[in-house]
Amino acid sequence: MPAYARVLRPCLAVAQRTPTTKAIMNRALRSSTSRGRVRLGKREPTRTVSDLVEMPAAIENERSKVESWRLHVLIEAGYPLLLAERLAGSEADLHTAVDLVSAGCTPETASEILL
Repeated sequence: MPAYARVLRPCLAVAQRTPTTKAIMNRALRSSTSRGRVRLGKREPTRTVSDLVEMPAAIENERSKVESWRLHVLIEAGYPLLLAERLAGSEADLHTAVDLVSAGCTPETASEILL
C-alpha cells in the first residue's frame, strides 16, 4: 500500500461522514500533482516561451536606463566623460563617488579608489 494511501485512508473515513469535508478531500485529491509541481489556478495566466524570452530584454533595457542615469549624475558631479562611463557601468557606489568629488578629491583619484 502506498504511503499516501495510508495517510489518506483515515482522512477519507472521516470525509465520508460529513459532506463538506468529503468535498474538500475530493478536491484535494483531484488537484494533487507529482512532488515538486504546482498547478496554476483556473484564473492564473499561463506563461509562454515568448514571455520568457522577452524578460531578459526588459532587464537589459532597465539596466541601460540605470546606467544612463548614473552617467548623468557623475558628469554633473564633475567627472570627465570617460571616467564617468567606467563608473556608471561598474558596481561602484554612486553616492560615494559624488561625495568624494564634492569633498575635494580629484575625479581620477576618486575613480581609482572606487574601482
